[in-house]
Amino acid sequence: MSDYRGYSLPFATLVKSADPNKLGVQLGLLCIEKNIPAQEIAQHFNITRVSVYAWFKGQSEPKAKHVEGVKELLAKLRTPAV
Repeated sequence: MSDYRGYSLPFATLVKSADPNKLGVQLGLLCIEKNIPAQEIAQHFNITRVSVYAWFKGQSEPKAKHVEGVKELLAKLRTPAV
């Protein structure tokens, strides 16, 4: 079993080589690490998986209406489970 969980090695490699300063890339890295499917993120923001994959790879940024939600989700995912 790979360290990339539900994500393919080529996809995880793209995410890991993308600009880590981008919100979508940060989200992608955490989703890979925590085994959170892109479909779950897509449903959370009511967008397509294609859009989520583009965020994760740094090919696009979340729209302004999603930025705060992404920041909140990042903070939640970064908080260690008690």
